[in-house]
Amino acid sequence: MTIALPVVAGLAVGIGFIIIFALIMPFSSSFNVIQRQHLVDLTINGLKANYNVGETIIFSVHQKGGGCAFPDVWIENAVGHKEWSAKSLLPPCPIVEDKKGFGTTWTPDIVGDYVSMNATGQYFVVAKFDNDSVRQGFRVTD
Repeated sequence: MTIALPVVAGLAVGIGFIIIFALIMPFSSSFNVIQRQHLVDLTINGLKANYNVGETIIFSVHQKGGGCAFPDVWIENAVGHKEWSAKSLLPPCPIVEDKKGFGTTWTPDIVGDYVSMNATGQYFVVAKFDNDSVRQGFRVTD
C-alpha cells in the first residue's frame, strides 16, 4: 500500500502550521492570561483579642469594592466548625456605578444580631466575598 504524494504533503503542511502556531501563540497579546484581580478588600475591625464567656463580641467588617453586595460573615471554632453565621437580611445600600470605589461597613447589630460565645476556647471571625476572605482570631475565657 502506497501513500499518495498529496496526502504526505498535506500532513507536512498541517504539522508545519501546528509548529508555527505553537511558536507564535506565547507571544501573541490576544492570548495572554489575565491575572485575577481582587474584587474587594475586606478588613475586620474592633475585634478584641480576649472576651469572657457570654460577653457580647463587637466587631465590624469593612468592604471596599464589590458594589452593593455584602460578604458572608461567620465565627468558627479552632477546628473550623461554624459557631455563628450572619443573618441573610442585608441592610439597604445605595445604587452605585463605581463598584470598585464603593465601601461599606457591616456589623452584626445592623441586622439585629448580637454575638457571644458560651464556651471557652479559640475562635475566628471570617468574612468572605467571592474568592477573597479575611480571618481574625480571638480567645474566650471564664
